[in-house]
Amino acid sequence: MSRLLVVDDRRDICEVLEMYLKDLGHAVTWASDGVAAQRMAERETFDVAIIDVTLPGLSGLDLARAVNQRGTPIILISGDPPVVADLESRSPYTLLTKPFHLRELGDAVGAALSRGSAAAEVSSSTEASAGSPRLARADHHAR
Repeated sequence: MSRLLVVDDRRDICEVLEMYLKDLGHAVTWASDGVAAQRMAERETFDVAIIDVTLPGLSGLDLARAVNQRGTPIILISGDPPVVADLESRSPYTLLTKPFHLRELGDAVGAALSRGSAAAEVSSSTEASAGSPRLARADHHAR
């Protein structure tokens, strides 16, 4: 069972994502601000983190960098068009634009888990870690 961290300042979004991801067989922990999420990520290990870009306390991008340094693949979510446009051109993380279909989130989580597993295998087989793993940006726009 994969452990996922969901972070969004809207509790209703966290709850919907939690229900959907649990139905897919994942264990889900969520937080509604960046500081609380960072504390969780320091105490627990997560297989993927799904982080809203705009958070109170600590920005989603700062949180993503901190969590990714621990080797956790990141999926960023945002509904702010200027932020999305900026991230599409420069973010190393997977990006989902709100509103998105839950199926798109499920696909992005599956891809992140696959890349995370491959990165872990390469890291353990070479016994060298030259830096934190990065995810290729993928655009998943709701239709």
